[in-house]
Amino acid sequence: MTSRLSGHLPCDSEEIRKSHEAALEQGIAQLEVETFGISTATTEKYLRELTEALDKKLGSWQSENERLTRDSCTSLLKRLKTEHLDPILARLHGVEGAKVTFQDIVAGYNTIEQDYKARATGAKHVCTAVFFEFHPELIKEMQQYLGVLQQLKDFDENLSREIAAKAYQEQERIKLEVRI
Repeated sequence: MTSRLSGHLPCDSEEIRKSHEAALEQGIAQLEVETFGISTATTEKYLRELTEALDKKLGSWQSENERLTRDSCTSLLKRLKTEHLDPILARLHGVEGAKVTFQDIVAGYNTIEQDYKARATGAKHVCTAVFFEFHPELIKEMQQYLGVLQQLKDFDENLSREIAAKAYQEQERIKLEVRI
């Protein structure tokens, strides 16, 4: 399992599961060859030990994958925010502040979301959770600019709530997929 996953993290949880299954099958086949002619009780004992060891290793790989996924996704979101939203918010306070629309800000947010979905790697449920955790941080920052935003002629509170609802729905959808 180590040789199959080393250098491949973060990855989708399904890849780890497949590696685990392949390692288990390979281990069982090796055990059957090496214990041929030994009593069934002894073979079963070794099989249990092998299964327990591989299950423990699976847990450690999953934990490491989730940690690396979280780190990678958090870093990606920070880069995307710096790339897509921060310039718009900086313009809002600059000379061209009056030219910035609420739609510009929403477009920046949507670009972050689209790029994140396209570029986030790792365990899907962790990627979704990180994005969902990022959303309140973004809303908090946008609330700092609320006075300026409300002065924009096209400010739409409903659209702001819709973005929050969409992020929540995406998280719930991924949770359901993971369970299935």
